[in-house]
Amino acid sequence: MRREFLKTLGAGAATFLMAQQLRAATPTGPGRTDRVITPMEYGARANGRDDDTLAVIRAAQAAARQGIWLVFPAGEYVITDQVSFSGAMAGVKGEKGNLIRLQSSSKRAGFLVRELSERDPIKDPFLVSGLSIECQVTYPDQAAAIYLIDTQGVHVVDNRIRHVQVGHGIYVRGMSNGINSTRAVAYNVFRNNVIEVEPLPDHDCFGIEIEAERLLPKGDSAPRDTWLRDFVLPDIPVPAHDNVIEGNRITGAYYGISFMGVRRSLVQGNVLNGQIRSMSIQHHSHANVIIGNECNNSLSASIHLAYGSSFNVVGGNQIRNTRARGEGLLQAYVGALRNDFFLNDVEVSGDAHPKYFIYCAVAANENSFWCNRLAGVAARAMVAVESAFNSKVKRKSHRGYGLEGADDHFTDRGMYGVRIVGNQIEATSDVPVFTLAQVGDDRGAYPLLMCEVVGNTVQWPGKGLLLELGEGNPGLLRDLVFGDNICTPVPRRDQMRLPRGGRHFVDRIDRRDEPVMKDV
Repeated sequence: MRREFLKTLGAGAATFLMAQQLRAATPTGPGRTDRVITPMEYGARANGRDDDTLAVIRAAQAAARQGIWLVFPAGEYVITDQVSFSGAMAGVKGEKGNLIRLQSSSKRAGFLVRELSERDPIKDPFLVSGLSIECQVTYPDQAAAIYLIDTQGVHVVDNRIRHVQVGHGIYVRGMSNGINSTRAVAYNVFRNNVIEVEPLPDHDCFGIEIEAERLLPKGDSAPRDTWLRDFVLPDIPVPAHDNVIEGNRITGAYYGISFMGVRRSLVQGNVLNGQIRSMSIQHHSHANVIIGNECNNSLSASIHLAYGSSFNVVGGNQIRNTRARGEGLLQAYVGALRNDFFLNDVEVSGDAHPKYFIYCAVAANENSFWCNRLAGVAARAMVAVESAFNSKVKRKSHRGYGLEGADDHFTDRGMYGVRIVGNQIEATSDVPVFTLAQVGDDRGAYPLLMCEVVGNTVQWPGKGLLLELGEGNPGLLRDLVFGDNICTPVPRRDQMRLPRGGRHFVDRIDRRDEPVMKDV
């Protein structure tokens, strides 16, 4: 176990080193000798009533031409359009007492960072800091309060963004489409921002999202479409990489933090409250480090990895939940490979009934869940590993049970190598503690092979199943390892549901479990 731990830390070493370089480079804002310009010099009244948009735009343009700082002194600014930060502008700073009201129902309103003059993204970053933004935008196509396109070396720190009703608090988008690889979204820092989301009905708002451009086949509107048709994922020609999201506080939102096509980035020390999913890591997001975050009261997954997102490290996060009723709190599925989930502390109480604490399924090979603490009530199983979704499966622990075909035909292949090792499980519901299931459908049979459930410590009510094996096609759930698990109370023979007895397992089952296994 120690070797596994050190190996996992080593995988994220380059990401941590990059983050340290970016921390050291973050400027504090203009000093006494720096040249600055303010919107007041161009007629802004900052009284909370008059429209200051034109004055702010002109001040930003002057700062861009002259290579100086744009500063917002104390006052209430009304902005009704999108203001660009671009060119040679040195940076943007809000002084104490500034309040910026974004108001619009007919067009985007906010700050757009793009086409900055070339600079060293690590040694000479562009700073956006100290802005207090109140969002009163209801335009359906609103992008974000702070919107970044193809940026490198932009540090967005110590801002407060309130009442996000449409769009994003902070949205970072790559639009290079493979034409110019130097335009990848990279070396950006988002630190110590407060984002409060209060979405209008039927609007999915996001806290912080980084999205690389995807090459979707003609006619597809999302990677899900491509996957369901061909069981491959769209290419990410220019991935976002080497970004830092650290120390932010985000409340509300559909996703608190969202990655799409992001590589080698750090998500650390954030506090997320009341999202649908606290974090969503999707669409070929690889080799990211997600560590030391607090994820509170997600309605569905707390940390969700999907659609080919692989080689990520998810460790030392604290998850507390009193309302979950959706998917697995720690989750990797649909082509997510070789991710490590370790030392996460997951506790559910109150009215929360997540389907699973740990869930891994659908071509999600060689994911490892080790040394996590899982405590509380699950609706279907504490830990589940499944090779496919099929709503016709009558087993209540199955993800597809009761979905009436919504997620059927989601794969064309089997799955292997998932490891559930050394976890501390404190189950208070009567659903199975462990479910391992091979699932087939009318298009094929999808094996589940070489999975391990080893060395876990389980406290459970002792009324349901400790281990449930599901086998839709005989002989395709095999080469399993189940042993060295310490269970209190010790399970009875009938609390191990094994369709083919010991033939599912490779070599042997640990001797402590042997009496339970005999004659089953």
